Amino acid sequence: MKKGRVFSGARPTGRQHLGNYLGAIRNYVALQDEYE
Repeated sequence: MKKGRVFSGARPTGRQHLGNYLGAIRNYVALQDEYE
């Protein structure tokens, strides 16, 4: 089965903070095996 792609829209530069982790990064980790 072909895996879909997820685009995060997160900026690759700048400091990571708790809001980034709770709002987005935690979800990306959960989805990493399902998508490319």
